[in-house]
Amino acid sequence: MFESFKIEIVVVKDGVATFQRYTFFNQNGIWKLFQIENGVYVEVVE
Repeated sequence: MFESFKIEIVVVKDGVATFQRYTFFNQNGIWKLFQIENGVYVEVVE
């Protein structure tokens, strides 16, 4: 079982590529999603 894992998404729009980085953390059996912005983890809440 993973405790955390990271994904990196490449978005290409009008020939310009940007990267979006996300990390999933398992905290007490609950998975939480964080976006990595400039090295800082920001929780993604819907």
